[in-house]
Parts: sequence; structure tokens; C-alpha cells
Amino acid sequence: METIGCARPEELDAVLHVMCKAFGMNFAVARPIFYADPHIAPENKLVVRKAGQVVSCLSLSEHLCWIGQAQVKLAGIAGVATLPEFQRQGLATRLLNFAYDTLKERGFALAALLPLNALYYQRRGWETIGCATCFQIDRQALPPALASRGLRKVEVNDAELLAATFPSVAAGKTLRLQRDALRWRRLIERLPGGYLYFDELGRLKGWLFYDYRLGSVEIGAQRARLPTLQIQELYAPTPEAQSAFIGYLARQRRTEIVEYSTTHHELAESGLAPYVKSQERALNCMARVIRFDQVLEALKANWVAVRSDFPLALKLYDPYPQPSMQYVELHLNGATSVVKSISEERYEQHRQRAVGTAQSWVQVLVGTTGALKACEEGRLSPSNPETQALLGQMFPPRHPYLSPLDNF
Repeated sequence: METIGCARPEELDAVLHVMCKAFGMNFAVARPIFYADPHIAPENKLVVRKAGQVVSCLSLSEHLCWIGQAQVKLAGIAGVATLPEFQRQGLATRLLNFAYDTLKERGFALAALLPLNALYYQRRGWETIGCATCFQIDRQALPPALASRGLRKVEVNDAELLAATFPSVAAGKTLRLQRDALRWRRLIERLPGGYLYFDELGRLKGWLFYDYRLGSVEIGAQRARLPTLQIQELYAPTPEAQSAFIGYLARQRRTEIVEYSTTHHELAESGLAPYVKSQERALNCMARVIRFDQVLEALKANWVAVRSDFPLALKLYDPYPQPSMQYVELHLNGATSVVKSISEERYEQHRQRAVGTAQSWVQVLVGTTGALKACEEGRLSPSNPETQALLGQMFPPRHPYLSPLDNF
């Protein structure tokens, strides 16, 4: 007999067992990390049972993410795993469908995940919303700073300071997640490298977090096993901060390669762009719309200058897991706009309308593709040119990127 639902408290070890078997992890090593997760609550672990045995699982986590100046309720999905002997039976698919229904009941606007197999998820209604580029930098090409004044190693007690500073830094950076002091504390404890930069007045003006990946590099005719320094996040808003961090990286002699997976936009802000020797584009994040009305309600914060004399009706067609429609009516009056769900009949009565699939809409809502481009490509169908122009105002292109520090 097969059942699906939230894990019971006594099944958490079984959930971890499934993940370890599926991902080749050591149970004893993974267990303390697993139980340190603040999202360990059983209601955030969804499972499939066969004859009472947990054979497939996934984890949910609740976040607020920025899209422009708006904050949207987002569910992170991670740890989608099935015991090897039960794979290729559609269990993960059924679990994802159950997660979609669960998140809809819990009022989430969007769901996102980091895929190992993007095609698998795309066939199940998910769409790419963020891509990164992996930039490689020769450490020896970096100019050493004359001094390290202003830099100091991060400490666990800095979590409160980082939590207080982060909102002003992250606002407007699409897909950045809110980080409270607890999340910062866990990041500081987990990562081997972390440094803060303070200006002459003692104000926090930058940070660098990094990890190491084992590998080998060529040095002349020889190959040596040296770890690659992987930047997890770099915030350096001033030339002074950039110089301090670049100089610090230049002095890390235990590595020859510095790797930074980010966007071209954020690379330019880091000061590292002139030193890149190679790059490779990589998928960053996939998402799907859970509640269309909830996403639009949150996005009102971006519409301060958007007004219309006529209501706008939007239609989202979602073919997966079962064909369904979501209809929303918007009365646009800046940040005080009114958003409400409506019927198909009411939708058809509107002069200003637009329709698109769930996969098209999620890219437009997040800003992976601006609404004007989506209309030009036929991915959104507006009722008239005025509606298309209005959509362009509401949904401009952005630079969505999920930081490695925000991995679910």
C-alpha cells in the first residue's frame, strides 16, 4: 500500500536515510547537519511510503524573496530523493504534485528549486528563472593590496550586524532571500572563510564568504592537487572594499584558481571582471507559480508609477499536474492597486486582457524575460497594444540570481 503526506517525527531518520542512499552521503556525517537545519519540522518533510517504509522524500522551506522592491512568499524545495530500488516508478513526480497542492493550501506565491536534471523538472511544469556564469580567475593575476586595513575575519557574533545590514543591500536584487540572524549564524558556522570590510568610520561596507573545492591545477609541466577557492558571496560596493578583498584573495597561496559563480552584473560590481580568464554558463534556479494572485499582490510594491483607467485581467494556463486556469483582475493605481481572483466569465468581459502559460508567466513575474519581449515572442498574448505597453511597465526585465548562500 502506498501513502503520501508529511513525515512523522519518528520518520526523520528514515528521511535522511533515503537522502543518503540517493545522493551517496555518509549517514553519520550528514545526521548532525540534517538536525541542525531550522526547517527540520516534520511538516516540512514530505514523503512517500510503501508498506509503511519511507521510500521517497523532499524538503520544504519558507522564505521571502525580493523581486525588484517587492518581497514575495517563496517555498524552497530541496532534497528530492528516492531509494535506488524504488526509482523510475514515478514516486518523485507524485511527491512534487503533492507538494504543489500543499504549498497552494499554505498560501505560497512561488516555489523554487536547484535542479540536478533541468529537463526532468521542465517536463513537470517548472521553468528556468535564473542563470549564472562560473568565472575562473588566476589568483596570481590578482593585484595585491598595499594594506588590509578595514578587513577582519567574521565571527558568529556578527550575525546580528549582518542581519541588520543585509535588507538595504539585498533590496532590489531579484531572488535574494531574507536572512535573519539565525540564518547568518548558520552560514558563518558552516563556511571556512568569511571576512568583513569596515570603512574609516567603522561601518560595515562589505563581506566575502568562500569555500574550497578539491581539484588539480597545472603549474608549468607539473600537475598539483590544490583546492579551488569558490566565492559564495562577495559584496564590495566601494573601490576601497574591492581593493581590500581582491588583495586578500591574491594572498591565498593554498589555491591557484578562484571561482565565482554569479551574474555578469554582479561580477562588474565586485571589481573582479578584469581578471577573469575563462567562463562557463550554468543553470542557477527553476521555479513555478503556485498562487498567481499572491504573486501579483506582492508585486504591487513595484508599481508605484503604474496606473490605468481600465481594469486589467490576466489569465494563467497551467497544464501540469492537471490542466487548470487562474484568472486575476487588477485595478491599477500605483502601490495601492487592487488584486483579486475572478471567474473565466468575468475575465472575458474585460477590454484589457493578457494570457500566458504558467512557464511563461513565471519568467515574466521574476524578470528573467521582460513582458515586452515575452509579448514579441508570442509567449504572452495581450488583447491590444495598450495592454502590451501596460504589461511592459509592470514587468520589466531584471537580473534574477539565487546566491549560493541562499541555497534551499
